[in-house]
Amino acid sequence: MTTIKDVAKQAGVSISKGGYEATRHLLDKGHRSIACISGPTKLSPSSQRLAGYHRALEEFGIPAGIGWVVEGRLTAESGFLAANRLHRRH
Repeated sequence: MTTIKDVAKQAGVSISKGGYEATRHLLDKGHRSIACISGPTKLSPSSQRLAGYHRALEEFGIPAGIGWVVEGRLTAESGFLAANRLHRRH
């Protein structure tokens, strides 16, 4: 019998895997300077997605660069502002 705990564990893996696979796809295409706009890291899905991003970079031996991760608030406006901050930094 599947429990709520089992479903939650699988969902967490899927969220982390999404961040990992998106980053891995870009790495496989030859990109090496990859930014991440995350949601609030106090929220589990955001921190899990960010963990996937970091894991993919680590597998390629790429240190997570300072300034390449920007936290947003899960709104379109927040994403736009975060993208502008990244653009100004790099």
